[in-house]
Amino acid sequence: MLSHAADQNTSSPSDTPPITRAVLAVAPLLFVLALLSRLIGVGEATTEDEDQWVQRTGGFANALASGQWRGTYQIGHPGVTTMWLTELALGQDRARTFATRGREEQHVSQVPDFLPALRTARVPFALLSALLATACGVLAARLLGPGPGLLAGLLLALEPYWSAMSPIIGMDGLLAGLMGASLLSALLAFRPPASAWGWAAASGLLAGLALLTKGAALFLLPTVPLLALLELWRARGRPGGWRSTIGKLAIWSLALATAALI
Repeated sequence: MLSHAADQNTSSPSDTPPITRAVLAVAPLLFVLALLSRLIGVGEATTEDEDQWVQRTGGFANALASGQWRGTYQIGHPGVTTMWLTELALGQDRARTFATRGREEQHVSQVPDFLPALRTARVPFALLSALLATACGVLAARLLGPGPGLLAGLLLALEPYWSAMSPIIGMDGLLAGLMGASLLSALLAFRPPASAWGWAAASGLLAGLALLTKGAALFLLPTVPLLALLELWRARGRPGGWRSTIGKLAIWSLALATAALI
C-alpha cells in the first residue's frame, strides 16, 4: 500500500500535466484565429488619430537618433509602446520622415509614403494583440480550467470590437491586452499556497508596459496590492505565509518599475 501511494505521488518534473498539454496544443490555433480576425481590412481607410501617431513617432525617432531624451516625450498618455512599435515597424530613418521638423508637407498625411507606411506599421499591432489574446486564453485556462479558459480565449480572439481596434496605430487595443494579461497573471501569482514568483514578475512587466501605453493602466496599481492583501488574509494561519506574499508583491513592483523606466 505504501509503495502504491509513493508511486502515485512520484512524478517527473519534466512531465507536463494533461491540462497544460491540451491548452498548449490549442494555443497556436487561437493565435491564428486571433491574427486572421485582426488582419482583415488592415489596409483599409485611416482613422482620425493615426496620422497624429505617425507624426509623433517621427518626433520620437528624431529624439532617439539625436540623443535628446527629453524630446521622446510627445504626449502625456504617454503612448511610448505605440511609438516604439511604429518605429520598429518602419525603421528609424523612415519614421523620421514623418516628424514635424524637417518636413515640407503641411500635414503628415500629405507625405507620399504615408499610406504605405501606415499599412506597414499596423501589422505589428495586429501581431501583438493576437499574441496577447492568446496569452489571456492560456492564463484563463490555468486559472479556471481548460474548458472555460479556452472558451474565453476563443471569444477574445474573435471579439469584433477588439479585433477591429487592434491593428489601428493607437493605444486602446494594445492597452486592453496588456492590462488583461497582467491581471490574469496577478490572479495566478497571488493565490496560496503556490509561490508563483514568475507570475508576479510577468504581471509586473505587463503592468509596466500598460502604464507606458496609457494612463488608464493606473487602475492596476491598487488592484494588485488588494490581491496580495486577500492572499495574506487567506494564509493567516500558515506559518511564514506572509513572507511569500510580500516577496511576490516586491517582485511585481520591481518588474513594473523596470518596464516603466525602459
